[in-house]
This record gives sequence, structure tokens and C-alpha cells, in this order.
Amino acid sequence: TGLHCGIPVGMAPGSPAPLGMRVESGDNGRCRVNFAVTSRTAAAMALVLIRDKSSQGAENTCLEIALDPVTNKTGNIWHLEINYLDLSNLHYGWRADGDQSWEGGGRFHPAKVMMDPYSKLITELALPPTACLLPGGPHKAWLGRLHAQD
Repeated sequence: TGLHCGIPVGMAPGSPAPLGMRVESGDNGRCRVNFAVTSRTAAAMALVLIRDKSSQGAENTCLEIALDPVTNKTGNIWHLEINYLDLSNLHYGWRADGDQSWEGGGRFHPAKVMMDPYSKLITELALPPTACLLPGGPHKAWLGRLHAQD
């Protein structure tokens, strides 16, 4: 009875401002990073982190974090903070879900990983099979690249 939610160790609800990705602190290559994106109609949102390992001749790896609308949403803004994040070769995007009917105004395609419109640095990256919900492949996406801000 009642609502119970949990935040995994190393994560916090985050802040709705500013939109995009913001490195809040860091040393030894590990940072506290806030992510925020806006959507008036998304019913669900997930942050997708992809580590580029192509220079090592390995397949890229992926971690997808589903945001809780009670904990990680303020108004129309979805947000999350991740602590102790290693930014090296790390890229990110968003996966949104909601009303998919044309009549309802929905334009959601939850099988796609989308670029953050507020990202200051973007690159095209091959998605690992674990990030692809579409048959076939390989798939590529334009994603934001995590970087320490000047």
C-alpha cells in the first residue's frame, strides 16, 4: 500500500535545469553528471549510455536506465544524476515511449535511441545489439558525447 521507489546506488533524482548534459564535478576521470530532457507527452523515458570500444576492436557496450516518473520527472522535464561516471569514450541518447497513435499526436518510436537536442557534441556511433530493438542491423545513431565542460 502506497508508493515505494528506489534509486540505485550511484544515482540521484537529478535536476531539471539546465536541459542537456552537465558535468557537475569530477576528478580522476570520474564525474557527477546531470542529464535532463523535456517531453510534454512521453509516458516513459530511459537514458541510454554507450561506451565506444571500436578503437579496441571490441563491440560497443550499452547500459539503459529507465527513469521513474515520480522520482525523475518535474513538470515536462525528465532528469537523472549519475555519480562516479567515467566519461572516456562514453556517448548517450534517450529512448522515449508514449502514445503512438497518429490521432493522439504521438510520434513515439521506442525502438529508436534518440539524440539529445541539447547535446553540445554529437557523433555517429554503431549501436550494440543490446541497444537495438529493431530487427536486422547493424544500426547507427547520432548520439551526444559526454565530455568534461570547459
